Amino acid sequence: MNLIFKKIEYNNEELLNKILEWRNDEITRKFSNNTNIITKEIFEIIISKYKESTIDPIIIYLNNIEVGLFTFSKSNDKIFIGININPDYRNKKIGSFALKKLIEMKKELINTDKIFALVKKENILSIKLFNNFFIFLQEDNEFKHYYLDIN
Repeated sequence: MNLIFKKIEYNNEELLNKILEWRNDEITRKFSNNTNIITKEIFEIIISKYKESTIDPIIIYLNNIEVGLFTFSKSNDKIFIGININPDYRNKKIGSFALKKLIEMKKELINTDKIFALVKKENILSIKLFNNFFIFLQEDNEFKHYYLDIN
């Protein structure tokens, strides 16, 4: 699968609207930390936090079509990864191919030693995905915790 990664273009309104649409998809919301509908105003705050982050979001392209997004957030000196696949392209192994490629290109794309992930326990597909590439740390009442050593 020939996936192309590009850093987000913050001035591309059409792309930002697509990402907001993906984020408000019912399945995406179900497995997100925040299950609420994200308004345009809240999304602008989220985008401003991405701009302040040490790692810009990465758009995943397949045949020049936006099919997914990696996001990165910092909390307590840890970098957390998120992945959101365009609902029209789910169940096509894009998440798996994209995560594998991201790991292969990690030094070019990510300026950190470790990446962490929190996956809701009921999100079985994401658990399978992260089990394939990340190291399982622990679980709590709501999440499974993973990390990837970049070195």
